Amino acid sequence: MDPQMLNTMMAQLGISPEDLQAYQDTMGAVGIPETSTSPPQFHPGMSEAELRVAIPRYKAWLEEDRKILPQRARYVSRQTLLSFHNRVRQARWSDGLPQGEVSTRMTISGFPKHSSIVPLERLERICFSQMLVRKVHLGSYLLCRSIAPSSSVQLLVEDPEGTTHYLTIYNFPTTFQCSLKYLDDLLPVGTIFAIREPTFKAPTTGDYPIVRVDSPSDIILVSPGHSVLKGVAWRTHDPSSKILAMSTVDSCRDRGNAFFKASHWLPAALMYSRGLAADPEATVLLSNRAEVYLRLGFWSGAIADARRVRTNSDAPEALRNKAVFREAKAEYARGNYKTAEDLFLQWQSVRPDDEEVKGWISRARKRQAEQETGQYDWETLFNQSQSDHHLDVAEFRGPIEVQQVSRRGGGRGIVAVQDIEIGQLLVAKPFHSVYERDLHPNEIMLSVDLITSKMNTRTQSALLAGVMQKLLGNPELHGLVFDLYAGPDSSPPSSYPPVISPDVTPVDPSQASIDIDVARLDAIISFNGFSPSVLEPISCRSKSRPEEGKPSGLYLLPSLFNHACQSNAVWTCVGDVMVIRATKRIILGEEITIPYTSAHGNPYEERRAILRRFSIDECGCSLCQDDRKDDESAHKMRDELLAKRKSSRLTDASTAQLLSLEQQFAATYSPSRGPCKPRLADIQHAIAETLRKPGSTASIPNAIEYEKKALESLGFIVLGKDAMQQSESWDGTKLPIDTAQISTASVFDIPALCMLRLAHDYLRLSDTSGAIGWLKTAQWLVATWVGGDKMFFMRVMAPVLEEWKLKRLAASVVLSDATISDTIDCYSTHEGFQRLYSDMARYFHSIGGNPQLRCPSKAPTLYHVSLYEGGTSTGISCSGGAAPADEEDASTAPKRMPESACSPACAALLFAWFGEDLFRTDISGAPELEPAAEAE
Repeated sequence: MDPQMLNTMMAQLGISPEDLQAYQDTMGAVGIPETSTSPPQFHPGMSEAELRVAIPRYKAWLEEDRKILPQRARYVSRQTLLSFHNRVRQARWSDGLPQGEVSTRMTISGFPKHSSIVPLERLERICFSQMLVRKVHLGSYLLCRSIAPSSSVQLLVEDPEGTTHYLTIYNFPTTFQCSLKYLDDLLPVGTIFAIREPTFKAPTTGDYPIVRVDSPSDIILVSPGHSVLKGVAWRTHDPSSKILAMSTVDSCRDRGNAFFKASHWLPAALMYSRGLAADPEATVLLSNRAEVYLRLGFWSGAIADARRVRTNSDAPEALRNKAVFREAKAEYARGNYKTAEDLFLQWQSVRPDDEEVKGWISRARKRQAEQETGQYDWETLFNQSQSDHHLDVAEFRGPIEVQQVSRRGGGRGIVAVQDIEIGQLLVAKPFHSVYERDLHPNEIMLSVDLITSKMNTRTQSALLAGVMQKLLGNPELHGLVFDLYAGPDSSPPSSYPPVISPDVTPVDPSQASIDIDVARLDAIISFNGFSPSVLEPISCRSKSRPEEGKPSGLYLLPSLFNHACQSNAVWTCVGDVMVIRATKRIILGEEITIPYTSAHGNPYEERRAILRRFSIDECGCSLCQDDRKDDESAHKMRDELLAKRKSSRLTDASTAQLLSLEQQFAATYSPSRGPCKPRLADIQHAIAETLRKPGSTASIPNAIEYEKKALESLGFIVLGKDAMQQSESWDGTKLPIDTAQISTASVFDIPALCMLRLAHDYLRLSDTSGAIGWLKTAQWLVATWVGGDKMFFMRVMAPVLEEWKLKRLAASVVLSDATISDTIDCYSTHEGFQRLYSDMARYFHSIGGNPQLRCPSKAPTLYHVSLYEGGTSTGISCSGGAAPADEEDASTAPKRMPESACSPACAALLFAWFGEDLFRTDISGAPELEPAAEAE
């Protein structure tokens, strides 16, 4: 054929001479063989039964695919790929999904993935023509550049020879659930990539093979002056966008500032870095990048940049001062609160009127106190956690350390280094945590975990991305994560935590300074992930959180606690802050354990199945030992008995039916086992509930008997009401249960509700002493298991106290340790009265109120507040001491006073008494408060 005619035909078909040459080069390729079967497809809402079939099928398909020898890829023209890519891009283009539209993404985790540990300078450059599909190209790197805008995390790239293929990038920082517009700013057309030891994969969906990058440390964003570009000539024209053409300090600063205003933090950091490549001493760019790193959570990078500016004597003074403030914030975020305080004070010395820094200094000092004492304002934290799950607290570590535990074959565990009484051991913040409200509501994430053989939730998928991003911005933390347990095939170090260098590592947003093994990190998160469900006000109406709505978090030291169903410690989360507390006295050298799953609602075989996911063959706790005394037929009989009642609630059955069920159920237990039988507790509680239904008090004594039986089946030792049979709690209170140990066979709210139900029963029988005893027992349980003071108890249990009409009793007994008619002493001096108003204002603010109050110019020398009932109304009276000038005869008779005139304890008392109506009261007529100096 005439060469000119051939060129014309090729041009009409969109085929370049280079495409023709590439096609001729691959004529010997046999193509990509198909596997004998296609991979099974996963879809939203798959049941556990469907997953049990699909996941083994996928693993089998994966194994079959691995057996196929690597082959050269079929040739596909550049124009064909561009046309296809542009159609996909157009279909996905959106700044945000239209209302009601849902996007679906699919990932598979837990299969072998290669992550390079070889430095780029020790690798040889490779082109697509030298690569084989189904192969990891060890010892090589691929140099390529994007030639079209992104479609999700998939880009169309070409190598210097002009060969075009797809590049898919997973886990790149800030790209989880990002928009295409953001990707255009982050990875504009013309971006050059160097990919270490690339994996060329056959398509599992679609027709085209892809270069897949799972670890963000394997990809380098190559700047124009990078050494890998030396001597490289690209066969096609340069497709670079205007963004990549910017290279001066001023142009990069202006473009970076535009990204900053759009909250596009990483594109801004990359643009400031591009300007720093032109002038490494451009302090304005360093200062700006430090601020961007703060927004990204790259604390190490922020400190490194801010410190360079702060210590540069040639930098403008205003810029150096600003760097002090930014460095202080980053040190605070790293938990170096004393260093942060010193830097905040340095900033304050030049900005004495700055109100923001005063708040930061106060916060830094509070965090130091929390670190040293382990004392926290749990009530305030609980209130804050209802609207913002990510709380600002310091971590606290009690007398514990990681040691090798002989009974676990030398594996690691947490051991007491001194005798420990019931109470707090550890307060831990997550390395990273994700809640549903943190994610885009209109996106479904399908992520199948081949390690756990389960479908991951959206938050679990986001957790992996978030942990990677934090490691990239804080490289010195790498060992804290990668020294965690990664499954039976790994060998973690015997000690923990590793020594962390106090020096910070500068961060280059275009290239990671650490290697991230994605397959290992997948396993670490699978074996160590927690679901830090937020503690909410407890209701007597059970509600379950759907699996897909559960949060996910990675906690470092808590991951080293080993499991026991009946453990000597428990964990709870207030917001995303994890509190681990001892449930019994722990002696020096004893291992401390926590439950990974609850025995209540999870029969023995189900617990075993759950624990096998953590590579635990058998739990050795006392409850599991008892369960093993019952033969398999006994366990099966219990399942069958409860299955008959699954169609309705237990409390819908008659008392006679439940008594019969209890008798049959009890007969399945071995006579030699202990009293803890968590599954029996539900039946006994249901019996108690049916005995309460008639409305008369005649059957209440029997209800009390069965509610106590339920507590005993949950593992608690119930004592008599007589003082000689009562146990003393850690604060000296006499209680009707044995307080030497708390059973961990269930979560705390189950026994707490039983205890409050008993308080309500005794109140119906006009037995105030019995009611007070059980109400105090519930408060003791909450304080011991979760923490917090009596006010915290009132807030957490508010819905139950309201429904069971226990508010008044709780207010007088739990808060004031007195009866309804007793008074609460407030403050007796003028300064004290000012604190009274200030404390009250703080309380109202903590629950979302915003009262405008002013302390009177005169205050009583002694002031009391008491509750009384007068006719049909309820009010507050003042008595004793000298009254304010405008209330001279306030002490002569009960008289209504402003609801605002109360201490925090009184405010909680009023809340318990009046409920939410108190906060709808119009207090705008009250005088305004001039806050005391200590008020925040």
